[in-house]
Amino acid sequence: MRSLLTKAEDEKRSLNADEAKQFDELRSQSGALNAEIARYEALSDEERNQARTSPPVKHSA
Repeated sequence: MRSLLTKAEDEKRSLNADEAKQFDELRSQSGALNAEIARYEALSDEERNQARTSPPVKHSA
């Protein structure tokens, strides 16, 4: 993403249509990955909290 902006800036111009589309697609993918990471982190936090507050399970023989 940075390279797209840097290239246009170095050439003293705005992003062209293809570059803008590519930038937007990368940004969308990044957002989706960040959301997925956040879900996994939330699940991990919840599992940690449950492990601390739940009594151990006793198995009968």
